[in-house]
Amino acid sequence: MITRLKIHNFKIHTDSDLQLAPLTILTGMNGMGKSSVMQSLLILRESVLKGDYPSRLNLKGDSFSVGKSFTLINWDIVDNPDRMTLSLTIDGREMDFTFGYPEQSESRLPAIEGVPLPEREDIEKFSLFVPGGVQYLSAFRYGPRGMYESNSSIVDDSGEVSYHLGQGEYAVYYLAKYGHKPVVVEQMLYEDTDDENEKTLKNQVDKWLSEISPDISVQLTQFDKDKYSLKYLHTREGRGNIEVEALNTGYGVTYILSVVTALLSARPGSLVMIENPEAHIHPAAQSALMRLISKACAGGVQVILETHSDHIVNGALVNLKLKVLKPGDLMIYFFDRETTSRPVRILPLKIGRDCRLKKTPPRFFSQMNRDLDILFGL
Repeated sequence: MITRLKIHNFKIHTDSDLQLAPLTILTGMNGMGKSSVMQSLLILRESVLKGDYPSRLNLKGDSFSVGKSFTLINWDIVDNPDRMTLSLTIDGREMDFTFGYPEQSESRLPAIEGVPLPEREDIEKFSLFVPGGVQYLSAFRYGPRGMYESNSSIVDDSGEVSYHLGQGEYAVYYLAKYGHKPVVVEQMLYEDTDDENEKTLKNQVDKWLSEISPDISVQLTQFDKDKYSLKYLHTREGRGNIEVEALNTGYGVTYILSVVTALLSARPGSLVMIENPEAHIHPAAQSALMRLISKACAGGVQVILETHSDHIVNGALVNLKLKVLKPGDLMIYFFDRETTSRPVRILPLKIGRDCRLKKTPPRFFSQMNRDLDILFGL
């Protein structure tokens, strides 16, 4: 598990230092560097997996595109302004990855002569650098479509539901191909799952999706070797089952399908990174999703979330209160900055013994209180 990440001179980050837990939640105003935390890990991961490391880091990959090198330099840097350093502590080992900013703006950062880097054979054992060790889902995931493509070479080799920019475009194919296999992390099994046949990925996806839209199940049909259709079976008492195409079903159900599939397919020790897991789903569904995510973390999966929803944050605190998560399993950060200063400030939020947040900063999910003050004339 990654227990610490330090970021020097990368976009809005001058010298950011984050302690990571089994469940780490990143919150804050827009444009404060939350997504950049995930991008820093993706840059390292793909550069290792594609063989570019240790000679360089690529700034454009399959799961990310962060621009040219000159757009990443933080001009407020005083120490070592010509280089970027990502420092990781994984399973107790501390590692520094330092690369230089080239004189011309390029889509890569070269290694610096004389600056040592961790050896490939030493880091390739960690989940971050192993095919299938990471599931990443960005904020612009696939929604309802008429057809979903398959790609066995990508999905079979990587074990991931996403390829291009974290869109989750292969979640339907992944579910069709591996839906018969059992969920590895038993802590994620839906409550009261006793029958062995119900412990498969497909059945568990159906059970968890029913918390987002009651009495719904996934129906997958292969049209040819490359395309699948997605429909939903709605159970209606006294009227039989109704089959509805994804395009005619609530947007949030399909939008969250890749998230649920990625979580349920994760293994102990793997990392799941999700941007805006709350998108397009009801607050009650967000709470149910946090129950699944908390169960995943309890089973040894590490999860990093970027969110703008207080229901996601409160859902994590509730699962801490219910002892699904243990003390120390949850870290919550608030990203902010002064209006006259570019560097981000990352504030760890204190969680009390009562599982409530203590002394939250002024802009931390405060808009509801402001609106109510106006409505009640306070």
